Amino acid sequence: MSLLIQFSTQTADYLVDPLALDDLTYLAPIFSDPNIEKIFHAAEYDVLGLQRDFDFSFANIFDTMLAARTLGYKQVGLGSLLSEKFCVDVDKHNQKAVGGSARYPPRY
Repeated sequence: MSLLIQFSTQTADYLVDPLALDDLTYLAPIFSDPNIEKIFHAAEYDVLGLQRDFDFSFANIFDTMLAARTLGYKQVGLGSLLSEKFCVDVDKHNQKAVGGSARYPPRY
């Protein structure tokens, strides 16, 4: 499972550490609501894991990696797309920490 789940509204961004919570069932209505668009990058692993681990169902998912592939981009990684399209360089230093026990510093 991903170490962090990001939710964004028009006015704020939120990060949720699913490993720090005992119960994620409150997320089920968000993921299954077809009126709420969920934007993922490379959604397959996350969706399969959340379905398997929490029996979530999903509606109205937009996958930026699949969109990039469909549009013929050669590099479809999130970092590559953000750099090319928005001139944003993403620091992924903590992304592949060992053992799934890594935590982002509390300021995040």
